[in-house]
Amino acid sequence: MSTRVTAIRHGLLILGLLLFAISVMCNYLLYSSFSDDAIYKSTYSTMSILFDFSKITLAFVIGLLFFAYNAPIFGFIASIFWLILTTISIISAFGFFAVVNANMESKALVASTTFKNAELSVLNSQSKLDSLSQYADPSAASAASTKITALENELETYLTQRAVNSRGVDSGTIGSRTANCAGRDSWYSRKYCSEAQRIRREIKQQQAIVSNHNAYKGALVAKESRVTALSSMDIGSVGSSHIHPLFVGLGKLFSYDANYIKYIFLICSSILCELLGSFNLVLFSRIGFSTESVPSYTQGEQQPLKSQLKPVKTSLHSKPINSTLSENLTNLEGILGELITDIQSKNISNLSFASIKQWGTGRSLNLKQPDIKQLREGLIQSGVVVKDATRKLIAVT
Repeated sequence: MSTRVTAIRHGLLILGLLLFAISVMCNYLLYSSFSDDAIYKSTYSTMSILFDFSKITLAFVIGLLFFAYNAPIFGFIASIFWLILTTISIISAFGFFAVVNANMESKALVASTTFKNAELSVLNSQSKLDSLSQYADPSAASAASTKITALENELETYLTQRAVNSRGVDSGTIGSRTANCAGRDSWYSRKYCSEAQRIRREIKQQQAIVSNHNAYKGALVAKESRVTALSSMDIGSVGSSHIHPLFVGLGKLFSYDANYIKYIFLICSSILCELLGSFNLVLFSRIGFSTESVPSYTQGEQQPLKSQLKPVKTSLHSKPINSTLSENLTNLEGILGELITDIQSKNISNLSFASIKQWGTGRSLNLKQPDIKQLREGLIQSGVVVKDATRKLIAVT
């Protein structure tokens, strides 16, 4: 097996195992959340780990059964078990990603102006409720209401009594002579208004008790409603400004709700994490067995490629493939010489693939990608140019 193939196999193995490590963590978090009891929690966690190792083993075995041992029936059975375990892992990964994203959005929600205003309104409601707490007793308000009724009856009875003037002559009711004692300074006012005003003051005092109790109840209801609104507040109630900008941008681009885009993105990430990990391990096992028969050559040993090529039959009327490429290659040394001359005369300084192709077009040469690659390699071997750290060709002055 060549060094390049070995490096590819190692890369596939590492990528597959890293992706499966994420899957193991997601499964562990899911199953361990099923119980708070230590024994049950450890049992669930152990089961999730065994499921994951079974899934990883199956990913290796499926490739071997289908490609190495030519056992498609057992490979199909192994694929069914792998599919079930992978589905569970996809759900676990989706749950893990959703929880992580929800934590981020919750922090953004708590830090938002809307949440802080709602929290401040709860504090203000509590402060108002505390100031009215002395009127919280409903029995006092009930007694005040009863007393108000009695005082109103007393006032009405008093005002319907007969009033007499200074000579003792009946001159009508007290109410008609005093006119509620509003802004009048008369003999009747001085004689009868003091008692009526006393009753009215007591009525106002009792009404204040009832009003304050009603204000306390209103403040209590307002606080409860604001607490309920604060506790039920979620990211949807304050708009999409606190959802990750990626989901907001994709939602606007495709005219979908940002939350919908978020869940689609998370489930696709979960599926890719699982399937890509398994696919890497299957490729790892496939490449391992498919390259065992490929001969390897030591450094400097010429590989007999021409002896392995089969002749291709062509008809007299068939057109040659890449005729321009063949024509260019027959005079590649001449083209390289012209290019070196132009470089030394500073007629061309940019030696990218596109620039060399444009240079060839100016000389009626339809240079292909392989031609340009060989020209660049020829420039390096001739010492006219060097390759910097970014693989850019720099002319040697």
